[in-house]
Amino acid sequence: MRRTINNLVILLLFTTKSHVFSQINQQQFLKEFNSANFKEKVRLTSSVNYAQIKDVYPLIEDTLNKIKLKVYNNTSSSEAKFLFEKIESSKAVYFNQFTKAVFVLENALNNHAQNIYDSLYCLNGLKNIYIKLSNLNKAVEANELYDKLAKRSGDQKYLSERMKKSSMCNAFGLMNQAILERRKEFNEEFATRRHDTDFIAGYHNDLAVYYNKQKNPDSSLFHLNIAERYLTAKLKYTKNLEYYQFFKGLIQGNKALAYTNNGDYKNAIPLLKIDIYYSLKHNNTESALNSYVLISECFIKLKDFRNAVLYADSAKMYAQKSDQIRQKLNYILLDADLLYALGKHDKAANRFREYIMYKDSVNNHDKEVQLINQQVALDIQKKDIELAEKNDFIQSAKVGEAKQKTFRAYLMAGIVILILLIGILFYNNNLSKKREYELSVRNDQIQNQTKLIENSLKEKEILLKEVHHRVKNNLQIISSIINIQNDKTKDTKTKEILDELKLRISSIALTHQMLYQKGSMSEVLLNEYINNLVNQINTSFDNQTVKIETAYVSPDIKLNIDLAIPLGLLVNEIITNAFKHAFKEKESGLIKVKVSIEGNNIKINVKDNGVGLPANYKDLLEEKQSLGFELIAILAEQINAHLSFKNNTGTEIEISFKA
Repeated sequence: MRRTINNLVILLLFTTKSHVFSQINQQQFLKEFNSANFKEKVRLTSSVNYAQIKDVYPLIEDTLNKIKLKVYNNTSSSEAKFLFEKIESSKAVYFNQFTKAVFVLENALNNHAQNIYDSLYCLNGLKNIYIKLSNLNKAVEANELYDKLAKRSGDQKYLSERMKKSSMCNAFGLMNQAILERRKEFNEEFATRRHDTDFIAGYHNDLAVYYNKQKNPDSSLFHLNIAERYLTAKLKYTKNLEYYQFFKGLIQGNKALAYTNNGDYKNAIPLLKIDIYYSLKHNNTESALNSYVLISECFIKLKDFRNAVLYADSAKMYAQKSDQIRQKLNYILLDADLLYALGKHDKAANRFREYIMYKDSVNNHDKEVQLINQQVALDIQKKDIELAEKNDFIQSAKVGEAKQKTFRAYLMAGIVILILLIGILFYNNNLSKKREYELSVRNDQIQNQTKLIENSLKEKEILLKEVHHRVKNNLQIISSIINIQNDKTKDTKTKEILDELKLRISSIALTHQMLYQKGSMSEVLLNEYINNLVNQINTSFDNQTVKIETAYVSPDIKLNIDLAIPLGLLVNEIITNAFKHAFKEKESGLIKVKVSIEGNNIKINVKDNGVGLPANYKDLLEEKQSLGFELIAILAEQINAHLSFKNNTGTEIEISFKA
């Protein structure tokens, strides 16, 4: 239940094989390892995942370490070093040592990869690690490089392991973007796959999963019904009956979730029973446990406590076997709900407390990991810069050495010529030699000065870029700390203040991020900057009833950092106030942001169709009694901007300042 088609295919391909290897083939692996020569021992170990041989790995670890020591001390074989790096990265990932795994894979990619397939292995591993580290930019970068190399290789094995952008967005919880990307992917392939049932049903199932995660059951059911119609038709003539029965069971499990999101527990129950049947048939105990929990909750809602207890007992059995913390939490919460429904309030309270303590512990651990991951990303960036600097230094040293050899060769040739002509051109030769020497010295001085200036400029550019990058990362760390404090704060007013503070910090961080990403160290493009700022605010509020429209009727103007930061804070404050106050008495709303230029003046107009400004807004602005109005007035004064307010069918604020 709640799986996309990609997860379904992986499940069908690997469910039985992995269990066979972990239970039987470890002994066969150990036997083959002991009978192999040194080279084959390393090749055999690198060909499997550490998780598959973890029980027998301690028996072969000493042997591998001895071979590794000989390889690194006595040979320069990049092939052998790459195989050891595969083993080391696989082990590091198993123990969640992601920083070490990234370092090992990047070193293997840059220094020891022998061919395109070695590079694909490294990029695939880096992509998966960056997803675990919640580093979207790095994950997308690794995935794009993997995609290009996989297409170049033409190998179907590697092409099938490409990760679509929609799946990437889903992994990071970006549901709106996942839906847009999935539709785009569908449209690109539809012409050649219009008669492919798996393709069409899979597309509608994926969209339904994304809508379920957004708590949008109506849209989810719409797409699931389409997918079910295609599969029902396919079952009438297909020879692969087991696969499509399982696929249809998946669809019905997802429909059950949509029904429960809609409060329709009665219709969800039979679908959940089907999902449990096919999940257990295919050894997917994780999906079965989710369905057992959900069906028990449905019976609780329907006050059928006998069946609720029956399915809760099944859920308990699988929860005790599961190593997934989230699933154990789901069962504890179910048990607490069931005890409360049965009138056992004391036991229910104890279970609720156990759930809250367990969840708080998990959340705190997740937040600590998030902060650590941010530091990991910074360390990786630092190492990349250091490596680039070392490569530049080595290259410069080689060029200098070549110049010295050339100079010595010319000097020796000049001496030979001077000896041959010394009897005839003694005086003229001495004079010419003196002038040549002086010219060479001056030329060397000019070249050295030029190199010093170029190196100084490059160093300052790198340092400035690093400063912007560190400022942005430090602001993100501050934002994460505010998030942690916000989660621990119960006072609503304090939460609002922390949310506002986080948005203001994010608008400053956005400026520094654009500076180092775009290559310009002191200027940002106005239209792109305002567009990114509006998207950032819209994502932070995540209010589906309020839409933002942007319009740019001006050429793209560059802003320096001294103007960009206060302007970003000013626009952030105006739009944030609109989200917070404009639509309190309305079911939906629209905010329009327009950027234009008139003469030497840039104008930014923010207009909403909300309840409008209070009657005494002029007094509030002049006397600065409101923090929002005070910030708007201070920021406008800081950039010498003129503010105009209109209060007609909503609020309209226009910022005008010199270009």
